[in-house]
Amino acid sequence: FGGPAVTTAMEGQLTGDCSQDLRTVGIHLLNLLLERGDALRLMLCEASHFPEVQEVMVQNPRQIRRMLASYISRQMEQGQLRSLHPEATAQAFSGMLFAYAIARGMLDDSIEPELTTEDMVDQFVEIFKNGTVNRDE
Repeated sequence: FGGPAVTTAMEGQLTGDCSQDLRTVGIHLLNLLLERGDALRLMLCEASHFPEVQEVMVQNPRQIRRMLASYISRQMEQGQLRSLHPEATAQAFSGMLFAYAIARGMLDDSIEPELTTEDMVDQFVEIFKNGTVNRDE
């Protein structure tokens, strides 16, 4: 589905600007989920019947969540984001993208009027940042 190269590619594009970095990760991740929707759908259906499929399937999201959690933790240490559990916070961000990809790619349910991938990610980044930004700045 992508492997460590996915997280390495995303990490290489991070600048330290939280909003821009979340947008970069979001666009990359959402495009990946949408492009590989058929494989994702198949794996989701088979995961409960085949533990080995489930283990393979969880590897990429886990790597991405940990990479994102590490980034979020650094943003928290710098006072940019509130002090929350970094992996839970990373899961919240990636979960918005995953849920949208499932709705759009697997259930053929899009938001009207249609938003581009970039516009949708911008909306998610805004929602995420408003819930996590450190207001004591």
